[in-house]
Amino acid sequence: WFQIVEALDRCCAGRSAGDPAPLREVLLKKQGGVGAGGQAGQRWQAVFLEHARAPAIASTVFGWAVSRFRGHVPEAIYVAVSLLQSLSSSLTDVFKTPEPVFKTPDPDPASTDPSLGPASEDLASTQPTPTPAVPPSSGAVPSTGGAGGSEAGAEGKGAAVQEEYPLQGFLEKLLNSFEPEEGYAELELERLERLVGELIRQRLFDHNRWVHKLIAKGVFEAAAPGGGEKESQSAVLQQRLLANLASYAEARIDHCQRRILLHHVGLLDLEPSAVFYAHKTLRWLWWDGPNELSAQALACVPGAAALAELEQVPADTKAVGRLDVGRIYELEWEEAVQLAWLVHEKEANSSGAFTDGVLAARAEAVVLRSLVSVFREAPMYVKAQLAHHIATTLKVVVDRNKYEKDLELVEEKEIPAGAGLTEVVVVRAVLLLEASGDLRTLVHTLLWLLEHAPSAACAMALLVHLRTVRAIDMSTHVWTAAMGALLAEATAGRAHSAAAIGELMCGMVRQASENDQKTLEERLLKDKA
Repeated sequence: WFQIVEALDRCCAGRSAGDPAPLREVLLKKQGGVGAGGQAGQRWQAVFLEHARAPAIASTVFGWAVSRFRGHVPEAIYVAVSLLQSLSSSLTDVFKTPEPVFKTPDPDPASTDPSLGPASEDLASTQPTPTPAVPPSSGAVPSTGGAGGSEAGAEGKGAAVQEEYPLQGFLEKLLNSFEPEEGYAELELERLERLVGELIRQRLFDHNRWVHKLIAKGVFEAAAPGGGEKESQSAVLQQRLLANLASYAEARIDHCQRRILLHHVGLLDLEPSAVFYAHKTLRWLWWDGPNELSAQALACVPGAAALAELEQVPADTKAVGRLDVGRIYELEWEEAVQLAWLVHEKEANSSGAFTDGVLAARAEAVVLRSLVSVFREAPMYVKAQLAHHIATTLKVVVDRNKYEKDLELVEEKEIPAGAGLTEVVVVRAVLLLEASGDLRTLVHTLLWLLEHAPSAACAMALLVHLRTVRAIDMSTHVWTAAMGALLAEATAGRAHSAAAIGELMCGMVRQASENDQKTLEERLLKDKA
């Protein structure tokens, strides 16, 4: 296992860190297999070897990703998920090797017993014909519904394909036995929640199947499950995961089931706080400088009714994690006092353009500080909602008619009228997405902006996060989008953004791993042709 850990650390170190492709080639190299003329025994030997080493690789990668020693490596979670995704595919593909076909030898006419009659001649025709495995290119598509393993029709056919989760059992066992390091429990639990959320997002872990098994085991019963202290700690961990695991658009969880189970065990659901901070995020993205620093503006608090819902929960309801109702009101009270003092300072002193600008900048910093605290301390469930809200809001500003239906926490009319997608707005959105830790959403949002509304801020943000781009295997997509954006901006005469996009492409070449360099060279040759 130490060799796997060393390989993972080496993958996340250096200028071209974050590319999991070489790691996959080394760790997931086939341990034997079946050739075109192989025997059935070799086939099942390959199956055995793949499933024998899978638990060791999965547990080592799992422990490496959630360890506090990887807290300073933001792309470590995505490298681990990419490797586990390849491991899952390896376990599935090992069964897709076509079965060897054994032909029944033709009977010798000289030795045929006439008494057996003509039935002996049809012996070969009555043998079952082996059915070849369906190759990946056959058109069968996995389900795009919830993470519960729903069925989807094969493309062009009426067949149904059941989603496979070959790592489900391994991952459930790791969750049941997980024990965070003493003194760093909160840090490692948050990393665990992010890792499991990404596994659900990439359809490597079935959330519904996991919850159904926990219900059957009595984890959500009012009385603590029997079995001892270790079993009780495991039950508490499973309850926390249910409360905090994120629900992504790629794999939605059952929100109604989640809400009922949390209420049954007395855990606080902080979902209403997401509505309040969604309104607050809108206000800060388009912060109007001195106009926001007035008594009338401070008195208007959009979304405050959502916080009132949290005051109506039973008194014995408890929150899990760093953010609770008391912490929310503490942050809001501190912000309100500082803003009120800035308003008083503005009204007491002689107003001028310079003074108003300084005070407005201080007020903006106050609001940013409280928002960043929430984005860092909130449970993954709330963070994912807010990250999706920011990404969707930027898309709505670019094309309201197409993307307004994707808004979940606010209505389209609540986005400021005439709101434009300036570079300042992009920078503010990037700051909040970075604070949330959802770098996959950040990269996908920046890639979308590069394709539909390119800017220098967007290009520079992607340049900063090239390690994450490589970790989630998006280098080719970013390069293609940057090439198109560069041509468009240069043709339109926008030299500033064109120069920034060119710097992004130069950075991708300078920091490219060997695998990326090969891919980029192939892409350049293809574009040139």
